Amino acid sequence: GDWSSDVCSSDLVAASVLLAGCSSVPTASNSLDLVAQKFQPEAGKASLYISREGDVGSSGTMLQTVLDGRTAGSLPTGTYQSINVDAGDHVLMLNIASGEQETMAPGRLGNESQIKFNAEPGKTYFFRASLLLGWGKARLTLMQVDSAEGQKDVTASKLAP
Repeated sequence: GDWSSDVCSSDLVAASVLLAGCSSVPTASNSLDLVAQKFQPEAGKASLYISREGDVGSSGTMLQTVLDGRTAGSLPTGTYQSINVDAGDHVLMLNIASGEQETMAPGRLGNESQIKFNAEPGKTYFFRASLLLGWGKARLTLMQVDSAEGQKDVTASKLAP
């Protein structure tokens, strides 16, 4: 081929490689994010906020939230989820999304963490999720935090899609 088409195609390959390295975490729209950050539960329900800060060494690993045995959604690094629940007893669980576990060290990962709680209508509950990778093991942590800490975590994050 002629010289100009060879240069253009190699530039295109280089540009696509650079862009592939800059993939971003999908998040919900800004308008949904703003509505969720009003911290107002639906009438007769309780609100849950689960946030995930930047994890050291595990930012590419997708976490999954499970509420009462059902998958509630994915939780990429730097995002949060907002879930309205009925009053009563609930179990919130955190695990490594299926498909992600094969990339981890073999054997038991300690790859789930859960909290049992009783939700009261009109109340808001905040939880912080994290994943720590080290020495061939992954450690998931899910903990309930107070309203001030939780709101700070949420406003520093983006709503997960």
